[in-house]
Amino acid sequence: MAHIHSILTTGVVLLATLLSSVVHAADDQALPWDGTFQDLAVDTLTDKYLTHILTNRQNGTVSPDQWVTITQKGRSPAFNGDTGVATLAVDSEAIFGGQTNFRRSELVQDVAGNTAGTTFFRVSLMKEEAYVNLYSWQVVFPESHLFEIRIDASVDPVLLVWYTGGSTETRWSTEFKTETWYNFGIAVSSGELALYFSEGDDALALTKTETYNGAVPTDYEFHFGQLTLSNDGSAVKMADKQDILSFNGVTVENGIPSDLGSTSSVAGSSTGSESTSTSANTPAPVATTATPTVTTAAPSTETSEDDAASEAEASEADASEVEETTEAPTVTTAVPATEAPSTDQNSDTDAPATNDTPTTSTSGCKARRY
Repeated sequence: MAHIHSILTTGVVLLATLLSSVVHAADDQALPWDGTFQDLAVDTLTDKYLTHILTNRQNGTVSPDQWVTITQKGRSPAFNGDTGVATLAVDSEAIFGGQTNFRRSELVQDVAGNTAGTTFFRVSLMKEEAYVNLYSWQVVFPESHLFEIRIDASVDPVLLVWYTGGSTETRWSTEFKTETWYNFGIAVSSGELALYFSEGDDALALTKTETYNGAVPTDYEFHFGQLTLSNDGSAVKMADKQDILSFNGVTVENGIPSDLGSTSSVAGSSTGSESTSTSANTPAPVATTATPTVTTAAPSTETSEDDAASEAEASEADASEVEETTEAPTVTTAVPATEAPSTDQNSDTDAPATNDTPTTSTSGCKARRY
């Protein structure tokens, strides 16, 4: 009888794995890809997005309503041709699968890359109220972490930060304020990443360039939302109130758009050897959280940062790219600047990436930390 039970259990696990692979085995979306929200509703999100992170929660398959809203006329004037606004919320129940040391809510899509020219990602974000969960949040990133936008609420003032190549070295940053639309464009071409940035209704303008090693990605598993984790495997301590972030004007284009402005003059700080930024340097922020340590991620399939498979063949609807979270701020330390490994479900943490080579994945979503 015990043997029969074992066989049945194995069969159920195998079936769940196969179903998970089918859910996430979407074809790459051709460029240009339109992820705007003005023609969407929560119940039609799957027309443009993969929603497994919102629906595959710790207690099973659920409705995404607790963590996402859509307002078709939420931004006026329209930016990047989009009046629609999606909000993505995080709370104590925003647990993807078995990742109990994660809190995350993201929308995802697999998109093709322009290997012969430029792939241009556009997204705007805004927060109406100050963060109550004072962690560093990944908000815009491909699974490879070739580039990444974070909101670091663990420092004062809160910062918008741009990272590249899987590194946690700050390439550019600026103060993050509430009730302000921050608009981003990120251009990926052979060996080069370019950050375009603006605030409010201003046109995007070239702000910073960086180089990277490796081949131009053929595809991307593109994430945006909010994601954080604890590095010691403990549950992330969340406030009773949700943190809600708004998104608008999400597209991926097959080249640099023609509606961009001139070089940016927005104040900010930048580091790195190559830059076209006209921003002024600012002092490094002081972290208000304890220095995290790298430990094993929550149960989930994991993909290494150094893994070089295709991002698009995401085979499981589990563990998406993730940033670190730490316990409620009690210790003041310098901002951690170590490298960041990936952490997919059902596997251990790999060694951190040490170069700017973009990594790709064949598993659903990776998790990333300091």
